[in-house]
Amino acid sequence: CVLKNVLPTMLAMQAQFGDGIAHPPHHGSDTLQMLHELCMIMDPWKVQEFQELAKQHSLSGVHQQYWHNWGRTDPSIFLVPEILHACHEFFFDHPLKWCKEAIGPSELNARFCSQHKCVGTHHFHDGVSHVNQMTGHEHCNIQ
Repeated sequence: CVLKNVLPTMLAMQAQFGDGIAHPPHHGSDTLQMLHELCMIMDPWKVQEFQELAKQHSLSGVHQQYWHNWGRTDPSIFLVPEILHACHEFFFDHPLKWCKEAIGPSELNARFCSQHKCVGTHHFHDGVSHVNQMTGHEHCNIQ
């Protein structure tokens, strides 16, 4: 939702990290309101232009948030980076290993190799059984 130089839980920029000031909380409703306002200015399907505009407001440019209709949920509370990182690590350390054991590394690799390439998604042309370290984006693509 927000760029890496902005806290997902508070309205603080990178220059303000660790300044000892209790900044106001960053709520999901703030993000949705700003996205709505940006969509009124520019067509969000003009992706590159919209992302550039969103970055000026410290947003990633993804205009359709998956959590937008989850009632009173607030991603600044339930998706803080430490929890998100822990979930990705859990998947890599447990379910992915279970899949390797259940169907074997060669079959798992064959299934990942056979997937169609998709813009914005990492294509694992050599499979995933040999991967020891990966980025958060690659974790998401495997999941």
